[in-house]
Amino acid sequence: MEIWLIINGTKSGPHHDYDIRGRIQRGELNRDVHAWHDGLSAWKPLEKIELFASEFTNSENSPPPLPMQPRETPDLTEQPASSPTLKPRSVWIRFWARWFDMILYATVMWGILSLSGRDLADLMMNLWFTLFMYVPWFLIESYLIYQFGTTPGKWLLGLRVENMDGSPIPFANSAYRAARVFFTGIGMGWQLLSIFCQALSWFTVRKIGKSMWDVVGGHEVRQVPIKPIRIAIFAMLLSSIVMLQGAILAPYTARVLAENAPEFKKFLEKHDIPIAPQK
Repeated sequence: MEIWLIINGTKSGPHHDYDIRGRIQRGELNRDVHAWHDGLSAWKPLEKIELFASEFTNSENSPPPLPMQPRETPDLTEQPASSPTLKPRSVWIRFWARWFDMILYATVMWGILSLSGRDLADLMMNLWFTLFMYVPWFLIESYLIYQFGTTPGKWLLGLRVENMDGSPIPFANSAYRAARVFFTGIGMGWQLLSIFCQALSWFTVRKIGKSMWDVVGGHEVRQVPIKPIRIAIFAMLLSSIVMLQGAILAPYTARVLAENAPEFKKFLEKHDIPIAPQK
């Protein structure tokens, strides 16, 4: 949610609500600073706004009031006009969070299919399977966003998906959001179409601060600060998942290449690279 402040008689904003919480916790804002957000009828002290009231419940640990030296008497009857969402600190965080989820899902799916005795080479060459292989993930994502407001990748990188007012997203809205991401965000996973859709989404987020599916749905992706150790854990987990998926698919990929390129088959045999048998 976007918050406007009056500090030393000067209006500033918009600020994200999680930025305001952080500044309160660091003692940069006291309880008497006036603020406003969409839905309030008038400017109010931060401690009187429901979003931030809990930050001031422990008065013993609250920072002392900041000195107020207003340059001019602020007009508390004037409400700022709505403004676009602030640009994200890093579009790449959202990119990696999404692909962590999708790679994790794909690895689990390939592993289950392999253990069930399916011929993965045939599935890899099946157009309809490659087109719809990520549909189950987006159904899972819909439930995770509805139930928890996040997914494994988003959680690791401190991301949450909420309505603009900070409330949870109903399941139906979460499902609509997932469908929009599937078609317009990753282009159904089709190679060149997927690259085009992701590039378009990247420029959209950089331009207006949020993706089109969040604009249409009235949602917000919020980011909380995370420690470097969490990023390191994310990188290690992602690398491990990619290597595991590679180990599962490598013999089947080798067979597909060998069947379509005899010279590559000789190369595999020469270097004793395993090829999955025909099932």
